[in-house]
Amino acid sequence: MVASEDQQIASMIKGVLRRQFDYILKDPYANTFNETANGSGYQDDETDMSPIVWERKYEIDSLCFPIQLAYFYWKETNDLSIFDNTFFNVVRTILKTWKVEQNHDEQSSYRFHRKNVILIDTLPNDGKGSETAWTGMTWTRFRQVMMLVCLVITFPRICLLLLY
Repeated sequence: MVASEDQQIASMIKGVLRRQFDYILKDPYANTFNETANGSGYQDDETDMSPIVWERKYEIDSLCFPIQLAYFYWKETNDLSIFDNTFFNVVRTILKTWKVEQNHDEQSSYRFHRKNVILIDTLPNDGKGSETAWTGMTWTRFRQVMMLVCLVITFPRICLLLLY
């Protein structure tokens, strides 16, 4: 990573992280945000939209990547300032979301329905998604490439962050 050698790059990455943290705290289920709360995007989707959210397709990787990037940023720059109260609030928000989604059918209020689209671009069962059973893993249905996720994945390493 160039961040250890170029302060401008390090500052840019830190800014990206701060923005991602802010977005996660606004809505951990959203995968795409507007730069400002201007109401652009898929505001007609049947889900809990807000003007800052462009699209609200829940993806685990939208929550994982900022944590991974923060780790890589720290390893490259030795800048611990990224691990502040905001960071730990983000981690708590992510873990809370994943805990709810471990029992998606029983505990989750997340719904997503988009009208007049192909099936991979919406969720069946009134936007709730296919029925699930308890496995201990967290539920997800969309990926960044906008395809349905058929396997449910968990990321236990994130829990290690809370130990430090």
